[in-house]
Amino acid sequence: MMRYLLRRLAHAFLLVVGVSVLAFLFTTLAPGNYFDEMRLNPQIAPETLTALRAQYQLDRPLPLRYVSP
Repeated sequence: MMRYLLRRLAHAFLLVVGVSVLAFLFTTLAPGNYFDEMRLNPQIAPETLTALRAQYQLDRPLPLRYVSP
């Protein structure tokens, strides 16, 4: 009985990790980003957009963005 329970818990853990990774990838790899509309505004400097991307860690690689809080 204990072996069955441990196996079910392991499957549940893998399922949660898989769903988490897929949800992250779907939201990250979707076309466009948060700052596309801001880029069209001529009053916002490109340096501001670069600073915002760094502030929200959008300039980091995908694996680092996934594991960071």
